[in-house]
Amino acid sequence: GVVRVDPEAAPEALMPEACSLYLKSGCYMVREYATFRTAEVQWTLLLNRIEAVLNEYQPIIEGLQQTAERWLTRTLVPCFSAGAVLALALTAWLNVRVYTQFKRKARLCRRQGIASTFPHVLRHTPQDWFCAYLVPRLVGVQASNMYVVFWGSTVVIGGLLVALSSPQLWFMVLNKFSTEVVEAIVGFVLVYLLFDVGLAKIVMFSGSEQMVHPVAWSWYCVLMTVLNLGKGIVHAATRVAYMALSFVVHLGVMDRTLLPPGLEAYDPGFAAWMATLVFHHKYNNPLVHALLDPPRAQPPAP
Repeated sequence: GVVRVDPEAAPEALMPEACSLYLKSGCYMVREYATFRTAEVQWTLLLNRIEAVLNEYQPIIEGLQQTAERWLTRTLVPCFSAGAVLALALTAWLNVRVYTQFKRKARLCRRQGIASTFPHVLRHTPQDWFCAYLVPRLVGVQASNMYVVFWGSTVVIGGLLVALSSPQLWFMVLNKFSTEVVEAIVGFVLVYLLFDVGLAKIVMFSGSEQMVHPVAWSWYCVLMTVLNLGKGIVHAATRVAYMALSFVVHLGVMDRTLLPPGLEAYDPGFAAWMATLVFHHKYNNPLVHALLDPPRAQPPAP
């Protein structure tokens, strides 16, 4: 309330109003603190229950860490790399086979006087056009999609790990994927581009004679390459978003070190940035202070 001061009144007359205002303010502050304290204790109990559940899953998490270490390094990466090489070899074999059959058919048609050039053969046989254009490209796209599936499965598995465990296992998976597979992805993209160039040379030219729609084929190769690289960029952005989401989800259960132990070994820059942000708000925002450093106290007695 507002205390109206009478300038002609004696000082003793102002004491009741001043004391009343002080007591009202004090009661309001005590009531607000009690409400905040109750919410803080309830949040602490919730965190304790979450921590108890995570402790029950700790042996399973440690087993998953060891399994993921062996699985990613010794099984998954070699299998995907070998599969990509086999798919490229199969694609090259199909293109050589299709080219050989079309060349034989073109010679036969020329001898019979049906057509004098290769496009005429394709114009009269739509199924050959389908084999020449779509079959090799579908095989090549499937080879590149193996890594796309690997991206998606990593994100899904990582999301489950974030929901069931601490971020440490998720960052371990991301770190292993980054260090063990990025070289294979770069090598695969280079081989894929070289394969496209070689395929264009085989299909577009036979000696000095230009064969099958070179401009359209070149643009199609460029389009498919850009689309595949775009899918990789989208999955990389999804991975970064899941990293940020895992930090946000686990902000409330971080310990006094502000970050899970050993996290700096995986991503020092991002970890340092998050630590700076959390440390700044920890001592300037009472709510964040209560969430990041909750007192291990029992609820007040009724």
